[in-house]
Amino acid sequence: MTGTYGGEFDRSRLAADLRLAEGLRLKPYRCTQGRLTIGYGRNLEDRGITTHEALFMLANDIQTCTDELFRLFSWARDVGDVRCRVLVECLFVLGLPRFLGFKRFLAAAQAGDWAGAARELEDSEWQTQAPARVRRLAAMIATGADAAGSVPVAAAPHSP
Repeated sequence: MTGTYGGEFDRSRLAADLRLAEGLRLKPYRCTQGRLTIGYGRNLEDRGITTHEALFMLANDIQTCTDELFRLFSWARDVGDVRCRVLVECLFVLGLPRFLGFKRFLAAAQAGDWAGAARELEDSEWQTQAPARVRRLAAMIATGADAAGSVPVAAAPHSP
């Protein structure tokens, strides 16, 4: 006797089965078919990620960078919105070890020497790798105001 399947199933049980079968890997790896994969078997080459997932990861990364910044540099809480965004963006892009290497930049920022902090950004090796971005961030740290090329909040992409 065959019936009509209505498409409903126990999704939590399926997720548990997949977690058991796939295992969790938090860093990209090559699956048995040679495809770049992450998590519980997400094939990044064929499937990639959605805009919603990318925005979710971005929000998590911003929170992680903000937490790290405030944990290491409590003074950063008092620098104002724009300068705090610059510090978090630098940490986001550079990663913590490289960010910590910007000692003169951080010392100038801590001292409130915003022109000096801007000069340190502009004199960095990073400036040769991403000149427009570094110029924008240097202008923002120097003035405490959004610079040309900053994205208005209303123009920021939204999740689907």
